[in-house]
Amino acid sequence: MSGDPEGRKLKTLENSLEIVEFVKESGGVRMDDVIEQFDMAKSTAYGYLFTLEKSGLLVKHGPEYVLGLQLLHLGECAKSRNKYYPLARKYVFQIADELGEGADFTVQEQGKLFTIYNDVESIEDPNFQVGRRFDLHNSAGGKAVLAELPRYRVNEIIDRWGLPASTSSTITDRETLLNEINKVREQGFGITDEELVKGMRSVGVAITYPDGSVFGALGVGGPAYRINDDRLFEQIPNKLLDKKQALEADLRQAHESGTLN
Repeated sequence: MSGDPEGRKLKTLENSLEIVEFVKESGGVRMDDVIEQFDMAKSTAYGYLFTLEKSGLLVKHGPEYVLGLQLLHLGECAKSRNKYYPLARKYVFQIADELGEGADFTVQEQGKLFTIYNDVESIEDPNFQVGRRFDLHNSAGGKAVLAELPRYRVNEIIDRWGLPASTSSTITDRETLLNEINKVREQGFGITDEELVKGMRSVGVAITYPDGSVFGALGVGGPAYRINDDRLFEQIPNKLLDKKQALEADLRQAHESGTLN
């Protein structure tokens, strides 16, 4: 057996996960869509879809396959594995209420950022959906998290995921990003100005455990016409830094008292 971890990947499992991701991005697909997208024989596509349906990861509505509610259960189990996550929930709602913009709490895992809690005007907003996965380099919370990580870990993340462009404003150069991370570290918050979504600006702060390791990030985002420079560089960061201090105090208290054990 190969000692290379890449050599031990199961191609059938990888294909299955890519199909689930394709269904998620498409909102629903037919068998012919899978055949075309993955250049599969009809019998192969049927085998994958049949297996995913039997597992509950996909369900068939008429001619289309859509995500199954089994994924909701798996997601809730993943979210509940950290007993401290619920401490962040009230701050997300406080921030959204006090600033009148969408707010979220995100967590870094394997070099990506995942939304755990949110409060937005529209639950259809794809930029704040619970479970949404972001790159770190073009999200405000992601930049804030990167600023808390050692340089070698930042480089590992860049090496693994690259610096793909979401808009013409996305940072795609390693040295430029490293300089941006240094700036975030100095000011205490990250900012994106139409780097993730055109027309959207956001601010994020990292939250740390008592030992200094990263717990997650609190973030705020909204349309550029509402988030002017004063809100982007002063009002929103100040609000987030206040909530950061309060949430980190809650984490210390919970850790010291063992109330969440």
